Amino acid sequence: MYEEYDSATMLARYDRDANTVKLEWKKEASGDDYRTPLMHTAELIRKHGCATMIIDAKALGKISEADKTWTVKVLEPALKKSGLEELIFIGKDHEGGSKGKIRTRYVDTMEEAEALLKKEVHTSAGIEEMTRQQAIEYLGLPADADNAAIDDKFYQLTKRYRKSDDEDAEQKLADLSAVYNIASGRRDEEKAREIEHDQAKKYFGKTKEDWQTFFGYHWIKFVFGAGIILFIISLINFFFSGGTSCTVISFGNFGHNSYYMTSALELYGYSNPYVASVTYVVPNTEGQENSAYASQTLAAFFSADPNVIVTDEMTYVYYYSQFADLSSVYGILQDELPQEVFDSLTPVYMSELEAYNLTKTYYEQIYEMQEYVSEIDESQLSDEPVLIGFEITDPDMIEKLGYENYWEKQPDTLVFGIYSNTSDMKESVKVLTTILKVAE
Repeated sequence: MYEEYDSATMLARYDRDANTVKLEWKKEASGDDYRTPLMHTAELIRKHGCATMIIDAKALGKISEADKTWTVKVLEPALKKSGLEELIFIGKDHEGGSKGKIRTRYVDTMEEAEALLKKEVHTSAGIEEMTRQQAIEYLGLPADADNAAIDDKFYQLTKRYRKSDDEDAEQKLADLSAVYNIASGRRDEEKAREIEHDQAKKYFGKTKEDWQTFFGYHWIKFVFGAGIILFIISLINFFFSGGTSCTVISFGNFGHNSYYMTSALELYGYSNPYVASVTYVVPNTEGQENSAYASQTLAAFFSADPNVIVTDEMTYVYYYSQFADLSSVYGILQDELPQEVFDSLTPVYMSELEAYNLTKTYYEQIYEMQEYVSEIDESQLSDEPVLIGFEITDPDMIEKLGYENYWEKQPDTLVFGIYSNTSDMKESVKVLTTILKVAE
């Protein structure tokens, strides 16, 4: 059985027999064409618990510096968190190998890559038939051990055997994985799901869950079709309503009701403003994670040439490069905004070097990296602070604009900025001023 993502730039598929994900690049790719397929593979790896991934990169060509930075900052931690332990690249001259803690090897052919995969090791006789109590005892834990103790014990034992040179280390790891599956209750949960699946009502041979999975893994085809429809609707909307007058995108760990902001922009003369948001979760210590395709949605938002971008205090650090320098805007806001609103704003300053170091610290702490590895030459980064946005912490103003904070431990914050690649800086400043005016 194979599960795959297929596009014009790549083919990614899950090989169940080898329990690995194989990614074949069809041609050169950059930006979203490079990043989106790789995030798909991370989702496949997470779903199936793959330890190894094979990448045929011969057709990929040279990777841009921006994509290399993204690979180190975003992709590698995502792969590591998904459980990936090894990358095998086909094409020894490939430049995009892992620079972090994931082991990387290079071969010339798919046959050589498959030969490097670990041989299948079956669990020892009798283990699969263990009761949960027997599995807990096998781990050397007391009968009343909770899940936290089981997780910790499993981690300690597997860590010991992964570093062992014993001939039976692989067998012990296989046995431990099976025992852990039983002790943690996952085996019984999987059996219960199988029974429920077998008894569930079928629609054209598939259950409701099967159809959800089918659409999930073939979403690109349906999105393409839907995209054509939306494109036609957008054209009709453009010709009959005069097009979108301004674009505001919000991304962060919050919910957003855009009604008030949209109405306010219309009141100030912006016909058909486009106000959209995506709940986007950056690496954090709260254990919160992104929903499927959040990254792709955000990438699509940036491609819409937004005037204003809105995020939260936790998120803007990772997106420093998307914010324009607003040094010349400070005086404009002081002249245009009501004094009460202007006094509630806190200027947000950050340098290239500071953004890099903060990101580095986050990844080292959250993903327990001994050292954050990047190809960026730190000596080339500017240490001069730049005004990139304005922060609001007043809960009433934030609520009035329609935002609801989803962080459990972080306070309510909003950071307003202008998109670094905006096509009309003067107009973007007017949109930003308008939004802040209505926050009063």
